Amino acid sequence: MYGLSSDQDLTFIVDRELVQVCVGRHDVILNLDGASIAIQTDVTFCESPSKEVHYEEITQMIPRLLDLLSAKILRASAVPPGTLQLEWSSGVTLKVHDSSKEYESYQIRGGDRLIVV
Repeated sequence: MYGLSSDQDLTFIVDRELVQVCVGRHDVILNLDGASIAIQTDVTFCESPSKEVHYEEITQMIPRLLDLLSAKILRASAVPPGTLQLEWSSGVTLKVHDSSKEYESYQIRGGDRLIVV
């Protein structure tokens, strides 16, 4: 919807541990220690360049998100045109896409910072 600039500073979510996954009908919230990421869009899990799984439905991605509990974000980056890419200590890369032209796709919150995409 709003895009995520490739030069966006996302260091405030790096080295944060996933402590809780909250599930709603149309969204999922990843609560980190000191930050959160609310997702209302499709995601891709990458275990290697040749092994990517794309999920469009919240309910389908939940088991994979639960596998990330206690993992830490090692790197966070913006990949044009608006994808949030998170590399986790578990070895998984999670891509959160900006796939809606009409609605918000995800929000990143940490302290007094709020990024809406």
